[in-house]
Amino acid sequence: MQILSPIDGASIKCAIFDLDGTLYDYHRAADPAFDAFCDEGERLLGIPSATLRADLLRIGHDQWEENHETTGYHSRMIRWQRLLEERDLPIRHAEHLDAVYWKTYLDRIEPFPDAASMLAELRAMGLRLGVGTNMSADWQHRKLIRMGLIDCFDFMVTSEETSIEKPAPRFFAACVAKAKCAADECLFVGDDPDRDAQGAIEAGLHGVWLQPSADARAARPGLPSVSSLSEIPAIVRKLGHDR
Repeated sequence: MQILSPIDGASIKCAIFDLDGTLYDYHRAADPAFDAFCDEGERLLGIPSATLRADLLRIGHDQWEENHETTGYHSRMIRWQRLLEERDLPIRHAEHLDAVYWKTYLDRIEPFPDAASMLAELRAMGLRLGVGTNMSADWQHRKLIRMGLIDCFDFMVTSEETSIEKPAPRFFAACVAKAKCAADECLFVGDDPDRDAQGAIEAGLHGVWLQPSADARAARPGLPSVSSLSEIPAIVRKLGHDR
């Protein structure tokens, strides 16, 4: 654990968490969902699963190039729609394939083992808790509900709501506004070193990078980091807490 210096005359009053890859293993849910989509696409459309996979990766890259600063990049429905449009296939299939993807995703999603207990400990310390995520609001709510974590949080900020993605300062300003305290009284935790931790720091919050790999953490020696969520309460105590 690489932790920050104590705050002079301040305290942490709110902890804000990225969602995907931070509160749960993203690939454990997303990879099987992608596989299920491609398998169902092969059955429904007669297109080999491997071909669908390659096409979707390309279309996803195009979405990134066109809309990476907005939540439009994250829309799976747009991805499925474009796949069908390219092949002059009925776009009505997009809804069914979307349902297959997200059912598999939610069936596989599980919070990290220490997520619930860590959040409960922060709550017992009197902190407000929030989620700050680059994604649309509807699916982020569904993920938290499925994992049983929705009632742990006081607020959520999505890039859909702010119309801009992390690490934009405006995104973090929206988090601070909902935190109902000053930026330097907020801790932001996420698995992306630049979008989450460094972005938060540059916006005036305290940023922490969640990264289990010691080698990866060593490659960013100036960035505060932890190897697991269970270390977050100690970070809060180290920074200063007024309760």
